[in-house]
Amino acid sequence: MDETIGLVIGSVLVNSFGLLGNLIICVYGSSVIVIGPMLLAGFIAYWLRKYYMRSQIEVTRYEKSTNSPIVTGFISTISGLATIRAYQLSSNFTHRQTSSLDLNKRVRLTRAAMNSWFSVNLTYVSFMINMASIGYCLLSANSNPALAGLLMTYALTLSSDITKTTDRITLFESKLISL
Repeated sequence: MDETIGLVIGSVLVNSFGLLGNLIICVYGSSVIVIGPMLLAGFIAYWLRKYYMRSQIEVTRYEKSTNSPIVTGFISTISGLATIRAYQLSSNFTHRQTSSLDLNKRVRLTRAAMNSWFSVNLTYVSFMINMASIGYCLLSANSNPALAGLLMTYALTLSSDITKTTDRITLFESKLISL
């Protein structure tokens, strides 16, 4: 079993309980009305994570398949270096290795773009909760200023909490798939 799985499980639990505490404080600081946008945001975050995981599995598989020719080409080049130089084929091997590296870089850039897309969309999801909290603070006639300040403080950290928790769950799922 992978030794990092325990660390990932711990980080999933820490981030999940931190997010749960943050959501409870947001409900306590406002009203039950905020639960609706929270449930909607949770559903959208779940759907995004599911979509992202399917894509990430395919990109990870493709990245591993493009990584293999790089390692194989490097090993075969090192082991047959004298023969390659004798037949003056070093430019062929250099070209083949360069094209393998370029393909692998494209896949890695695709993965980085996917991660950025996922983070941006999770930020939009947490923005819905923030707007509901801000709307409650502005429109509620009987809100306590101390609770409104508490609500705004914790609502603004929701974005990072949702992103971290979802990233950790995704990392945990990726680790389980790689076993």
